[in-house]
Amino acid sequence: MMQLDAYLARPVLGTDTEPPVESNWLVLCPLRLVSGKLWVLDPTLFEGEVIPLPPGEYQVLAKVMDWSDDRRVSRLRVVGPVQVDGAVLGTQVGEVGVDFAQVGVGDWERCTSGAEALDEASQNRVVAALDTMELYGVAYWDEHGEVPMPFVQSGFGDGTFPIYEIVRDSVRVGVEVVFISTDEGPSL
Repeated sequence: MMQLDAYLARPVLGTDTEPPVESNWLVLCPLRLVSGKLWVLDPTLFEGEVIPLPPGEYQVLAKVMDWSDDRRVSRLRVVGPVQVDGAVLGTQVGEVGVDFAQVGVGDWERCTSGAEALDEASQNRVVAALDTMELYGVAYWDEHGEVPMPFVQSGFGDGTFPIYEIVRDSVRVGVEVVFISTDEGPSL
């Protein structure tokens, strides 16, 4: 799988006369889920949906849509290492409201306890990480860079976006947030 930053370094693929072009899944970063509670949130408001997932190592992935002169993140996904083999997209399990055009993901317990322990300088570092016009980034909710919260711009900005589960052998192995729907709907 291609890295998100490598894809964004390439020229925009869309043209004025074609529908937008959606990328394949792109790797943003790894994410360790210790608590078994994935937080999908508006990182500026620090509010969102907590989705139960088995503790373990996950990948944060994104899809990007290209128009003639514009790029937008269309989907965000958090999945375990066996995400495609036998996995299916399940039902909607929640939604995330966004007021500042970003959606982040992280371990709920680690992010909230990390945020409570931040001093003013560390809080300013988190705010600076989130204060970006880039399509994605990572804010760290601790002083040692061990509690990451990767985030992306949410499609065209503010709104409420559905969260779908990804299921393998009747076990939830990930989630997908859809910012920009295609005619085909969410897909693996």
